[in-house]
Amino acid sequence: MALVEAILQEFDQEAKTTRRVLERVPGDKLSWKPHPRSMSIGELALHLAAAPGLIIDWVPPPVTDLPGGPRTRQPSSVTEILSAHGQSVSKV
Repeated sequence: MALVEAILQEFDQEAKTTRRVLERVPGDKLSWKPHPRSMSIGELALHLAAAPGLIIDWVPPPVTDLPGGPRTRQPSSVTEILSAHGQSVSKV
């Protein structure tokens, strides 16, 4: 097995595990924060869901300028988080 195939196989397994965790985020508690200065559980989950797709965008160009402003937005539902994860994983 080539190195790339092994990495993609591991990524697929980790993506499935991540999705199972994201499916368990309580939809009625998306705005809950462990501390006032923390991101909400919804923002953290959406960040985790979108991370693979964001990271893969960094691969082709030799230099990446990260956009300014808020890093994550408040999701309105767990479905939105799972959709972001699905789009992010398929992008990779």
